[in-house]
Amino acid sequence: MPGAASRRRDSGDAMTDLTTNVALKDRPNTVRPGDGAQRGDTPTALLERVSVVLDAFEDGEAASGLTLADVVRRTELPRSSVHRMLEQLVRMRWMHRSGRRYRLGFRLLELGALAVNQDALHAAALPVMYELHAATRLVVHLGMLEGSGGDDILYLDKIGGRLVQAVPTQVGGRRPAVGTALGAVLLAGRGDPRMDPAADARIVQEGVARVASSAPHGHTCVAAPIGRIGEATAAISLCAPNRHARLDPRVVSPLRVAAGTISRTLEGVVTPAHARLSA
Repeated sequence: MPGAASRRRDSGDAMTDLTTNVALKDRPNTVRPGDGAQRGDTPTALLERVSVVLDAFEDGEAASGLTLADVVRRTELPRSSVHRMLEQLVRMRWMHRSGRRYRLGFRLLELGALAVNQDALHAAALPVMYELHAATRLVVHLGMLEGSGGDDILYLDKIGGRLVQAVPTQVGGRRPAVGTALGAVLLAGRGDPRMDPAADARIVQEGVARVASSAPHGHTCVAAPIGRIGEATAAISLCAPNRHARLDPRVVSPLRVAAGTISRTLEGVVTPAHARLSA
């Protein structure tokens, strides 16, 4: 079985092939390596195209896999370029191909898990999230604002026990920030024009945001910022199907405590005497 060094060499060879076959052939104004000062543009163009291809797989519709035609339509890149990139990404284990369909590969899962494990926010939040779930028996989310204007909420983790499948979110998934409790509590206090002024003022005053779905099988969430409201970029939330939602003050109180605990952990000032979530 090939070792890590061998896998790195294989990935490097594949990336070299990508550079030669994609970035140079499809960009007539790009100078080939060795031709002059513009050769530094090649890796940037390559990475941008790879990122566009991978982004085509980020929504739920891609879960069953995408065909070459699907990826071409989503990326608006030349068909020949997309095909070469997909096949090279399969070799690198970044993509998996089954018949005519492509899916994200396990190498991306490995890298994603490493990124999460190395993240200070996730490390500080995870034990608190487990404790919060144990105290409330509701679904707990950790999320942060993403996008150039904080347009999306990126779900970093989710703990939920028997209710986890009833709340249709997934780790690594995104949702528009507006319309989610996590997004509302992070956008509040910033003067964001997308926020209803009355709702914004209420969230700032209460320190939490509540969002309830009106769908028959919808869910209700309440979120608290990790840090100062109006400044925080990450938050945690409690969610449950509407038929199970118990988001009264007895639940909101431990949510606030949990958010404060994570914030203080990140600041390095948590003491053993800090209040427990179940208190």
